Amino acid sequence: MPSLTFQAQQYRRQIWYFLDNNIDDSATFAAERLVALNPDDAASRHLLSLCHLRAQRYKLAMQVANEQKHIGCIYVYATCCLKLGKYRLGCRTLERMRPAWPKTCHIYSHDDNERQVLPDLAAIQSLLGDLYRNFGDAKEATECYSTALSINPFIWSALEGLCKLGVNLRLSNIYRVTPAMLAARATWLDHAEHEVSGIENSQHRDPFVSDDSSLLSQAQQPFLSRVENVQHRLFSPDSTDVDGDLQMAGSSTSSNNAVTTSTPASPDPRSRHSSRPQQPLPPRAPDALRRSATTATTAATAAASATAPSVSERRSSRLTSAAVATPTSQSQTGSVRGRLRSGLLKNTKPGAPSATAAVPPPISSDESSRRDDPVTVKVVPDDGERIEAEACMLSLYETLATGVHALSRFDCKSALQSLESLPVVQQDSPYVLSKIGRAYFETVRYTEAEACFVRLREIDPMRVEDMEIYSTLLWHLRKDVELAFLARELIDIDRYSPQAWIAIGNSFSLQKEHDQALKCFRRASHLDPTFAYPYTLQGHEYVANEEYESAQNAFRLAMRADWRHYNAWYGIGMLFLKTGKFQLAEQHFRQAALINPANAVLICCIGMVLEKLERFDEALQQYEIACGLQPASAMPRFKKARLLMSMRKYSECLAELRIVKNLAPDESSVHYLLGRLYKAQGDRQNAIKHFTAALNLDPKASHVIKEAIEGLQSED
Repeated sequence: MPSLTFQAQQYRRQIWYFLDNNIDDSATFAAERLVALNPDDAASRHLLSLCHLRAQRYKLAMQVANEQKHIGCIYVYATCCLKLGKYRLGCRTLERMRPAWPKTCHIYSHDDNERQVLPDLAAIQSLLGDLYRNFGDAKEATECYSTALSINPFIWSALEGLCKLGVNLRLSNIYRVTPAMLAARATWLDHAEHEVSGIENSQHRDPFVSDDSSLLSQAQQPFLSRVENVQHRLFSPDSTDVDGDLQMAGSSTSSNNAVTTSTPASPDPRSRHSSRPQQPLPPRAPDALRRSATTATTAATAAASATAPSVSERRSSRLTSAAVATPTSQSQTGSVRGRLRSGLLKNTKPGAPSATAAVPPPISSDESSRRDDPVTVKVVPDDGERIEAEACMLSLYETLATGVHALSRFDCKSALQSLESLPVVQQDSPYVLSKIGRAYFETVRYTEAEACFVRLREIDPMRVEDMEIYSTLLWHLRKDVELAFLARELIDIDRYSPQAWIAIGNSFSLQKEHDQALKCFRRASHLDPTFAYPYTLQGHEYVANEEYESAQNAFRLAMRADWRHYNAWYGIGMLFLKTGKFQLAEQHFRQAALINPANAVLICCIGMVLEKLERFDEALQQYEIACGLQPASAMPRFKKARLLMSMRKYSECLAELRIVKNLAPDESSVHYLLGRLYKAQGDRQNAIKHFTAALNLDPKASHVIKEAIEGLQSED
């Protein structure tokens, strides 16, 4: 019988083969055999739990990884907690095992041929941020996301998490070369040497067995010290450095304190910290990371000497090469290494910064005949193109992040400027098209928004993300045929997606079948309880059925799922307005406007409540703000004109109504108000003219308009 070590090695190779080729059942079967060989081996349990995770058997994965101190098991366990909605448990598990967290960054340790089996520090911080955000702890989530981005700025989910929390970001300080990237550049040229060393040691070491990573940790310690000092400078509350990265919404920024962190203006209803003041704190890091600031000055020098992660931490297809070099033959090793670098990497271009050729290994006397071998000299390639590609990627991410961040703060004009400045090939991608369409939708530019979503459906007809916005857009445009067709397509693509059921519900709602729409929206919220939008749509349908108590509960569920979902704040505000609770309506409208300050509808709603409270001057001010936000919109100007009419400011009212008539010439209410205005001014001819126009445009309101005309005749 072969030893258990070689049996385990064979099993692990097959398991990774199955996982890389998506043969999940075979991977799980082999992983069970591996665990049976040594049930106490944490690395084997990690593989089995990973197989269950890949097959979406989350509870099984948690059971296998439970009570293990292996970082891979901990990461799989916390990931399953996120998938199953056990956010508190996932946070506790990761926090309890903080001493076992890796102190490394694998930002440049993955490619088509090599993988890192275990997660690095940035990945763990990002996962912990997701758990805290879903749990409702905005402060802890912000710290975790910011730490992850300070290590690896390409973790897009961390950036989106900060945007969902309503954090103010200084993106130029995020998307730049980080200490981790500087430290990882030293490993760019180590892949060829690693290949040679892997060939030499492939018969003596198992590349898939996890062992002590102290060597890797020592190699990354200079990077860690620099990251810790950078984070302390960026996120400390009393920092005076201009390199700060972010601040929470609602916090003030001074000239000598570039960035501070604080909680959002309105606490998350689910947050366990919402009952106490939240003071800005620097992000936590393991105690092992806290080192003297003097260490950071030596990071670049130490990083250059830091070696790549050990062979046991990688799984490389190149390690199984059949070509085995003789360890005693240094000339042959140098020859192989030289051929690898000459064949895989580009030589220095003429005119580029001079590169220093590495000194060839010593040649013994019995190998003097090989002095004429030209490939024994290792050629150091020019890294200019790699650095240029890295800078290009950072620039692209910064532009995308600028647009997405602006959109999350409902600054749609800035979002459109950033997203439309992208290269054409990037603008025509599904993700960017969805964000541009969303920006147009929020600014009530429905024609442009529809064009974006139509194009998105052309290039990605299987996409279900963001289709709830498209279906609501078609609802506003009253395109029932297109909406029904979209709902049918989405249900064929994925009948278990909440977006599909939202589209079906919108289709029923457009046909005034509110009960059927409610069933669909409830189905959508059941499929994804963390999705706020289906609850809001339920609330609107309940209002249409005059079931106000049920509507209030639905809106509150939406606010619980996402406290920044301004639609729910608006919906419950309208509910209170209908029921005469004006003080509560004002509070909810103001909160909605705090989240989305560029929405003229919300500002007009505040003005309507103030009118009900007979605070006419404040209401007029709100209408003026709304007119400034959307000069081409007729609604805020009409409300302003109506208020001026009630305040007997006839000349100002007439000026506004003339503008409104040009914006909406076929609106009967505009002509009716003009008739009343001319009647008040004693202009009988113009009054009859506009009353008649209103009667022709809206025959259903004939009794009201006829009463006004009869009143005018009785005065005569």
